[in-house]
Amino acid sequence: MSRGVSAREAAALEAEEKGEITYEVITNDSSIEALERLCTLKNIFAAQLPKMPKEYIVRLVFDRRHEALVILRNGTDILGGIAYRPFLERQFAEIAFCAITASEQVRGFGTRLMNHLKNRAVERGILYFLTYADNHAIGYFQKQGFDKTISMPKAHYLGYIKDYDGGTLMECYVHPRAGQESEIPNFKASYLGRFPLVLADFWTGDHLLERSRSVDAFSGTRARGTLTLKRR
Repeated sequence: MSRGVSAREAAALEAEEKGEITYEVITNDSSIEALERLCTLKNIFAAQLPKMPKEYIVRLVFDRRHEALVILRNGTDILGGIAYRPFLERQFAEIAFCAITASEQVRGFGTRLMNHLKNRAVERGILYFLTYADNHAIGYFQKQGFDKTISMPKAHYLGYIKDYDGGTLMECYVHPRAGQESEIPNFKASYLGRFPLVLADFWTGDHLLERSRSVDAFSGTRARGTLTLKRR
């Protein structure tokens, strides 16, 4: 067992070593397999984020500029994933959704998923993750290594990420030695397996206001527009 690995995560790690659990990046390349897997992941996000508009989940999950790192059992069954949009030329990525299916939560899979994402980020030159949190989610994000202090210059991300009314922008710096997990502070957090990264309470109708470009989920084309959700 690696230093600093919890018993829960050790079990997930053992499943990886046996080849039972694998990780794969999926993008919308229009192939049948990719579309089927993205549809499964979309359903997991919708189930774990019931207050998030389903059409919004579809739009981002199937957007060709977004990627999804999924966790697979026996190479076929998707247990969860993280949807994110990388901005490689700016060395950061925006996390949109993260969730583990209900039957597989609190088993260390969420932590392993985030660790793999950070490892892959470093390999691609990504040094920062950005996401939004409401007041109830800030403490949770901090346990994942996120901070309310944004060290990245505002001009570096302004106009590139989605802007939400009612949320606090948070940043996670990914150490270039992320592959050496036991040496990085806050790298071994155990909360991700219990909760989706973006908490459902944040996505109420009167909180969500996207002031960025809307995306045609299936063609990847862009259209100017504003999405405002009214109180339910």
